[in-house]
Amino acid sequence: MRYLSGKEAYDLDQQLFSTFQYSVVQLVELAGLSVALCINDVLARIGGDKTALVLCGPGNNGADGIVAARHLALHGWEVDLCITKKSSKSDIADSLIAQAVSCGAHLVDLDSLVFGDSISKEGSSLSYNIIVDSIFGFSFDSSRPLRAPFDLCLPGLAKASKSSHVVCVDIPSGWNVSSEKQDPDKELIVPSTLISLTTPKTCALGLPKSTFHYVSGRFIPIELIKRLEIDIPYEGADLFVKIQ
Repeated sequence: MRYLSGKEAYDLDQQLFSTFQYSVVQLVELAGLSVALCINDVLARIGGDKTALVLCGPGNNGADGIVAARHLALHGWEVDLCITKKSSKSDIADSLIAQAVSCGAHLVDLDSLVFGDSISKEGSSLSYNIIVDSIFGFSFDSSRPLRAPFDLCLPGLAKASKSSHVVCVDIPSGWNVSSEKQDPDKELIVPSTLISLTTPKTCALGLPKSTFHYVSGRFIPIELIKRLEIDIPYEGADLFVKIQ
């Protein structure tokens, strides 16, 4: 299976936008739906209730998470949606958030979350069965220091990931996307599940053996599949496949 570096993943996206004329909204809708389907499969494997916290960043990875939150709510989940930082593309983000709320997702402020061995809402002892990390995608520069609010919420999420089931969208936020090995001196998320979008990224080669690894986003044009030698073993009409 082909694993892409950050640059290769960026180039693939640009080809989708230009040569194949996909729109950003179209791609995040397809990705978010497939993420939600993967999370339903995860629940069937780990058990527990349908409670989820979806943490979203300001970019397209965050938009994927907002769409996933909407579909999870439509699938009967109790979903809290936290926008860690507003997107500069507010017109897209605002529309997606409004759609998610209209379908039953609940907006929560980052300041209302308590980070510890698990994540809960202030004043509540209830923790989430699944936490979705949709903060940063493959364009994240791991060599730069984290700025607020990520300098607090990412270490908090990393701590919670040691005992909570954290599902990471495309890459674990804070990881170096193009490296199999991560900086041992950094406090990083240990994903219980990784959902690689379109095709895995190089960092996924360093996943713990216990991590569930899915590939989703079955929308790559045939020409690109052949050119990049992407071989994802989908079955039937499935939009995702579990590869680990």
